[in-house]
Amino acid sequence: MILKELRIVPTKGKTKQDLERELIEEGFSCYSWSDSPGAYYPPHNHAHDECICVISGKMSFIIDNKEYELESGKKLYLPAGTVHESKNKFSEKVVYLIGEMSS
Repeated sequence: MILKELRIVPTKGKTKQDLERELIEEGFSCYSWSDSPGAYYPPHNHAHDECICVISGKMSFIIDNKEYELESGKKLYLPAGTVHESKNKFSEKVVYLIGEMSS
């Protein structure tokens, strides 16, 4: 799978294991990550496609000056080279899976 555009896909009802299996089947390597309230990643991009699946909590992503709130039950696909920043501006920890596509 090669991503051509940013997409947000619903994942309601899927477990962490379901999402891990899905990412691997799509060709991503996958690992868990979490961020406490206030965590911030300044604008950056990756040479590979990336997918973020929120397991619990919320995370805010800014892409092309547009803000997207990603919460449990949502999956964000970011094509390689997409400049993005993210922040946990909420009061609870966010737990998510990161899928990275090998180039």
